[in-house]
Amino acid sequence: MNAEQLAELNKVLDLLSSYDAEDGKYKKSFYILIDKLDEKWVDETVRFDLIRALIECLRSFNKIEMLKIVVSIREDVLERVVQDNKDVGFQREKYDDYFLRVVWDNAQLKELVQKRINKLYKKKYTSENVTFDDIFRNKIGNKEPIDYIIERTLKRPRDVISFVNECFQKAQGKTEVTPKVIKEAESEYSRIRMQALIYEWQSASPSLSAVFKLLANRRGRFSSRDISNRTFLDDFVLTVDQTAASESDPIRAGVEHYIREGSDAASLALVRTLVSELYRIGAIGIKTSAGERYIYSFQDVPVINSDSIDLETKIHIHPMLHRALNVQDEHQR
Repeated sequence: MNAEQLAELNKVLDLLSSYDAEDGKYKKSFYILIDKLDEKWVDETVRFDLIRALIECLRSFNKIEMLKIVVSIREDVLERVVQDNKDVGFQREKYDDYFLRVVWDNAQLKELVQKRINKLYKKKYTSENVTFDDIFRNKIGNKEPIDYIIERTLKRPRDVISFVNECFQKAQGKTEVTPKVIKEAESEYSRIRMQALIYEWQSASPSLSAVFKLLANRRGRFSSRDISNRTFLDDFVLTVDQTAASESDPIRAGVEHYIREGSDAASLALVRTLVSELYRIGAIGIKTSAGERYIYSFQDVPVINSDSIDLETKIHIHPMLHRALNVQDEHQR
């Protein structure tokens, strides 16, 4: 846009801000929902700059009381915007008041699944209402089926629906989804969710596929110290160094720093980066002190300062990934 167009746009904003709803003709509320920002709608070199500009311009519309713009944006896209930004004036904290995290609780997720099941069965098999409990009748160990399923999600509808769909696939021809079927479905579901995490976050962290190898064949709970030894880090660094480079990838930056320095401080910095990034994407929960509970990015703080992580930080691999990563002693507490 040139200067003349910007001047005209400012006039439009002034006009809208002076609009009197009581005297105006429009009585309905209109919402602009901007979605699919993670798709390839513009060249990759400018996509995240444009999204940042979109976020920044929202403040310009504050003076228009009768206008509300809602931008739906995934956290991985937002993180990439922050990572790519080189402007020191752009700080996440300045925009916190504009962000509203969408968080689902267990009751809402169960209601969502219930509605989908009821609609599916009423359409195909019966005119009667069919409940979740009619199909998932028996506990898995001491857990109700819905609690077992939700525990293996990031508490997002897509995760729960994916798990339930896999259960239905495995239960074809059966009248109920048994605990055995749920366990069988969990293996495929776990693999799908791990690949989905890698895909979702690949723009912000292209090294994630290598990072997941850190967690494979481990116990469900361990400490940062367990991934800090030199032999382990050297192997990991070689793997990441062979992946595609990205200036915005914090893991890649940590690896390059480790290669240059090779010191204990560089080792600790890399471990901190790995733990904080795995936490950020929801792959792990962490506990930084003995008196605290494990926290997870999808239900607690979305980002952890890496400086708060040390070699005694406790790590819990999310149950969603246990089957895909062949996590041992899954039910350890």
